[in-house]
Amino acid sequence: MKHFLLSCCLLLGFVLGVTILPPFPDLAATARPRRLARPAPLTDTVYVCQGAHARLYHCSPTCAQLTRCGHPVQMLEAAQAKRWGQWACQQCLIRLV
Repeated sequence: MKHFLLSCCLLLGFVLGVTILPPFPDLAATARPRRLARPAPLTDTVYVCQGAHARLYHCSPTCAQLTRCGHPVQMLEAAQAKRWGQWACQQCLIRLV
């Protein structure tokens, strides 16, 4: 009998709580958009140091990493730089985010 009364009270409390409480907000509508791990460059034009060991492409000719290059800098499309095995400079990516 004691368990029956306890079960009824819990059930009644649950029913009243569900009907009285406002509905949960739509979490998908209020969630922040996630940042991309690797954003695409703003333009298709990137800058590459022509040094033998250079492996990065840069979004700007004034990038701090690129200004340390002692070789000529070539301007080309990002797709071509990726085909050459180059990857995006981390400082350029931080500025884009």
